Amino acid sequence: MCGVSKLIAISCLIFTAEIASSGAFTGAFMGFVNCPVELVKIQLQLQRDNAVKLYNGAFDATAKIYAKHNLRGLYRGLTINILRDMPSFATYFCKLIHVC
Repeated sequence: MCGVSKLIAISCLIFTAEIASSGAFTGAFMGFVNCPVELVKIQLQLQRDNAVKLYNGAFDATAKIYAKHNLRGLYRGLTINILRDMPSFATYFCKLIHVC
């Protein structure tokens, strides 16, 4: 019986590793997709207290950032977004599977 329980434990660990890695890859993709949205949101939040408004909404901010810095400017902070989202999505996926 002990051999069977070890086999079940090993397959459970492999299953958990697969779920965690799929969550991490999903987090990386989400970080890539969400990076421009986060950047625009933060730029709008930062100008809230300034007397001079640089942007008149999300679309204006996106257009001005793109005009000044090209596509690369919209992806400033991509690395930190991915580093934040990969472990959080991996943890979320594992917890979701083991709770449900």
